[in-house]
Amino acid sequence: MEANGYTVAQAAEKLSVSEKTIRRYLKKGKIQAEKIWRPGGKAWDYVITSLDVNGVDLATEATEDEHDEHEEPMGAMDLSMNAVGTMVQRVQEMETLVVRQEQELLALKEERDRAHGGLEATMRLLHEKEQELNRLQDEKLRLGGQLGATMERLRNTEHELKLLQAPPKLHRVWYMPWKLLPAARAA
Repeated sequence: MEANGYTVAQAAEKLSVSEKTIRRYLKKGKIQAEKIWRPGGKAWDYVITSLDVNGVDLATEATEDEHDEHEEPMGAMDLSMNAVGTMVQRVQEMETLVVRQEQELLALKEERDRAHGGLEATMRLLHEKEQELNRLQDEKLRLGGQLGATMERLRNTEHELKLLQAPPKLHRVWYMPWKLLPAARAA
């Protein structure tokens, strides 16, 4: 107890109520108090001079007030029902949004799978074309070798043919022209 009264905390303890109830009584004027500057100098505080006002037992009235605090008035009940309705509506909106998002995700997965399947088909076709190209290159090399061998044989055959068709060359001896005359006459 202060020198000339109670603090809010002491009055609440004495009356077995909360400090909030004591401050509400102060505001309504049910309790007489002086407003003083706190010792720390940062805010105002109250010194309650008397807990008995006009013979009314504040302890009994305080318990009734605290009981009333926990009961919701009808307007508050309506507000909470509206809040519940709004929350239910928001939950339904969120569920629809989730369903829509799941559908979009499923569509994207299907598109990815289609693209992946198309990619696999393209890769398979590319692999087949590479194998065909390798086969054709091997055949080209084989045919090139055969062509080279055939060309060589053709050149040899042409050379042999020229040798068979060509008349024998007369070797003229420049220093003995008379020796050629009888041979030329004979032909």
